[in-house]
Amino acid sequence: MKHLVLFLALFAPLAPFAQTSEATEEAVRELLALTGAEETHERVLVMLTDAIAENNAAIREHRAVVDEFYARYYPWAEVEAAQIAIYSDVYTEAEIRELIAWYRTPIGQKSLRLMPELQRRLMEAGQDIIRPHIPELETMLLEAISPPPLALPAPKKG
Repeated sequence: MKHLVLFLALFAPLAPFAQTSEATEEAVRELLALTGAEETHERVLVMLTDAIAENNAAIREHRAVVDEFYARYYPWAEVEAAQIAIYSDVYTEAEIRELIAWYRTPIGQKSLRLMPELQRRLMEAGQDIIRPHIPELETMLLEAISPPPLALPAPKKG
C-alpha cells in the first residue's frame, strides 16, 4: 500500500502530460493547418539560413548543406509533434476549437495574412532599438571574460 501511495504521489501529477487525446490532437492538427504552421516552419528555416549566410561567405557558398542539415535535424514532423504536445498542454480541446473558430473569422484571417509582416516589422524594430548599444554589449562581454589585471605588490617604503 505504501508503494502505491508513493507511486501515485510521484506520477499522478504527470498524468495530464502523458497523453493527448485523439480529439485534442486532431483539433491541434486542424489549427496548425489553418494557421499555416508548416509553411511558417519552412519560411523560418529560410529566414534563419538567410540571417546566418548574410555575414558568412561559407554558408552562402554551401547553402545546400545547411538546408540538408535542417531537413535532417529539424523536420516538420518533429516540430509538429512538439507543437501538438505544447498546444495540448496549454489549451483544452474546447479552447483549441475556439481558436479554430476565431481564425476562420475575417479578423482571424486578416491576422494570419498579416502575421509574417507583423513579425518581420517587430523584429526590425527590436533590432533598431538594440543596434546602437551593441558596442556597449561587446565592451561589457570583453570586460566579463578578460582576466583581471595582475595586482603588483606595492613598493616597500624605506
